[in-house]
Amino acid sequence: FNIDQKEFTIQQECILRGQRVIIPKILQKQILDELHSAHFGIYKMKGLARSYCWWPGIDNDIETLVKNCANCNKIKHTSTVVPVHSWESVNKPFHRVHVDYAGPFYGHYYFILVDAYSRWPEVYVTKDMTANTTIKICREIFSRFGIPRVLVSDNGRNFVSYAFESFLKQNGIKHSLSAPYHPATNGLAERYVQTLKQSLRAINGNSSDVEKELCRLLLQYRKMSHSITKQSPSMLMFGREITSRLDLIKPDLNKNATAIRNNIPVRDFQINDRVAVRNYANDIKWKFGNVDKKLGKLHYHVKLDNGNVWKRHVDQLRRIGDATPRDSPQNDDIPYDPSNNHSDVTTLPETLPDPEINTPTLDITASVPTNEENTLPQLRRSNRVRRPPDRLNL
Repeated sequence: FNIDQKEFTIQQECILRGQRVIIPKILQKQILDELHSAHFGIYKMKGLARSYCWWPGIDNDIETLVKNCANCNKIKHTSTVVPVHSWESVNKPFHRVHVDYAGPFYGHYYFILVDAYSRWPEVYVTKDMTANTTIKICREIFSRFGIPRVLVSDNGRNFVSYAFESFLKQNGIKHSLSAPYHPATNGLAERYVQTLKQSLRAINGNSSDVEKELCRLLLQYRKMSHSITKQSPSMLMFGREITSRLDLIKPDLNKNATAIRNNIPVRDFQINDRVAVRNYANDIKWKFGNVDKKLGKLHYHVKLDNGNVWKRHVDQLRRIGDATPRDSPQNDDIPYDPSNNHSDVTTLPETLPDPEINTPTLDITASVPTNEENTLPQLRRSNRVRRPPDRLNL
């Protein structure tokens, strides 16, 4: 055998090579059949043979036996998977999208769309998987993110139907179909199907929480960094991170910047400062008074010289000298209730007199009635006969 003779020994009339019995040629087929009785593969058969027997070329004989075994070839797994074909890279969101259906799961179907650029997922809960339902969902998604250039799907009936193909053609979308029974071609959607199922199983079959759990899943997934892009889907889709409850534990870095902006010096008035107050009740542009109360940073209550109190913004106040003469009380002043935030301008009646009816001219002002005139003239409604418009000559 061209092997060192020291490796061979004889025990009980059997020739051994180490611990393995040397099988004569006449018995080799019988031993091979015994080794392959359980129809194990090449590697397991070789391991088993190396513990019991040997003859020149035993490894080749084992390989030949297994490769030509009809029963083994019928149940054998698929051949070694070749590297998955890589899709062409895209440089903007929603250029290529991958779609698929999952379910039925907890009594629902789930339409899944994943953007190839950002890995942004969209999931819709549906009662069926018809082409019309698919078109309706796609139309809603496209109205929000835009129409993609390429749509990748499997060969499901809803995706290869005439209605769905016509919908894609009308919108200028190229339809790319994966190979039958080869889900890896549409790997983006298929992988998210697995993620969706694993997350929904956590609700322990409580179908009433499916939609709530789905919303929580989408929020967290869109915020997490992706292993391929190294960025979150929301960052690649919108250029910013979406906010979740986890952001509440982080200090607000913008708060200091906001505080700095809010500390910009503005005109400031102290209590009892002499000011001119913008008047909107009549032609007198300014009224004089003193600051009575400060409301926040920009609003004040001002007590006028006639005793009325007006609420004004700092832009409606002007500082004047303390020696400015006081206004004398006039009848055109409007009392102001500090508890009322409405404007001090009187609201006029909505009903206007008909121009064809001779009514006396009213002196409508924003003043408070004097003691001499406590009543206003009563307005009369128009007596004009109203006619409905003639529409469409009906």
